[in-house]
Amino acid sequence: MFILGVVDVFLDRRLTRDDGRGLGQGILDNREVISTFKILF
Repeated sequence: MFILGVVDVFLDRRLTRDDGRGLGQGILDNREVISTFKILF
């Protein structure tokens, strides 16, 4: 759904332990990444 003035960003969270927000388990294949976001008009 398109809403004027809204930007949605979805990131894959990787954790070594359960954070109480979903799967009920940690995810052990963590990788460090650098994310850069640019908004162009």
